[in-house]
Amino acid sequence: DHISTSLGIPGPYNRTLANLGMTCYLKMLLNDNLIHADLHPGNILVHLDTPPAGSLLEFIGNMAGFKIVIPRIVLLDVGMTARLSENDQSHLVNFFESLTSLDGGKIAECILQFADEVGDAPAFKQDMANLFAALDPEHLRKNTQEVITDMMDSIRERGIQIPGSVSSVVITTMVLEGWSTKLNPDIRILESLKEMLPTAWEERMKKAVDNVLGDQILSLA
Repeated sequence: DHISTSLGIPGPYNRTLANLGMTCYLKMLLNDNLIHADLHPGNILVHLDTPPAGSLLEFIGNMAGFKIVIPRIVLLDVGMTARLSENDQSHLVNFFESLTSLDGGKIAECILQFADEVGDAPAFKQDMANLFAALDPEHLRKNTQEVITDMMDSIRERGIQIPGSVSSVVITTMVLEGWSTKLNPDIRILESLKEMLPTAWEERMKKAVDNVLGDQILSLA
């Protein structure tokens, strides 16, 4: 089933699915540097699997007398992907930090660092200041698509040209934040990225995967 059928509806696997989405994205971004650039709910399926025959999980389930279900996500439409240069990865650290602080002026400066061509930079900075001045974190979470649209409209209207790979990663991150919080209101992808990006990439990935796998084991227990 499409993951959209679970959005906003209480379910036993919602938190696990949200964590799977975040873990999958962090692996693509931080470990593989090959990112699915169109992660809207229509491109994500949910598959409820069972433990492989002869596995420890199957043995535990049989001993306990209940059926263990393992939620998995399946990604569709991988025609749009993105890779980031080392320079863009560095700038992305500052962008996510400014985004989580809702600092419109700093957000504009970070976007301009990505830019291949800068048009009307002063007007763009004012646009971002106006856009984020009235926002709070909850509004950003609930109106992700609207904020993305306003930001990208300003980038286009002010003649700011940024690499397609960068814009794809930014949009994908915010889209993922938008739908995953409908499954798990406690998840904070932007906050996780802000905390993880400044450290070594390999250490970030190991820590993220270990934490989420631990959450999944607890949810199964």
